[in-house]
Amino acid sequence: MSAGAHWLLLVTAVYIATSVAIAILSVWYGYGRLHKRDAISLVIAVVGLVLWRLTDRPLVAVMLVIIVDFAGFWLTLVKTWHAPHTETLIAWQLAFATAVLSIFSVGTWTIDVLAYPVYVVLAMALIVCMIMHRRTKVAEDLPDF
Repeated sequence: MSAGAHWLLLVTAVYIATSVAIAILSVWYGYGRLHKRDAISLVIAVVGLVLWRLTDRPLVAVMLVIIVDFAGFWLTLVKTWHAPHTETLIAWQLAFATAVLSIFSVGTWTIDVLAYPVYVVLAMALIVCMIMHRRTKVAEDLPDF
């Protein structure tokens, strides 16, 4: 907010809310089991959140948010690599489209404000491409990896 990303914060809030809902549903319905990488991601996310709260520099805060986000996102990448059919392609394509459109909601075109939306566009593009590619390579999903 201090960098001037007012409308973009709404998009980010919706992104966070849907991520939390997915996390809750994942725990409720379960997929696989906990791995060492899950614990590592949780530690990175917690440390990143603590550092984010301690900083008063917008660019540093945004970079820390990207690190925290990626600490969880890479777990989705690993799962998608092994079990691409468990992901809904159209949902990720829509998330990609939303991420692209969110860039146009930016009021101030500075690195502080653009860094996160650009990261999200790249992340969504990566997962969409991965799902499409891996579905041609993996006939059926593995029960756990």
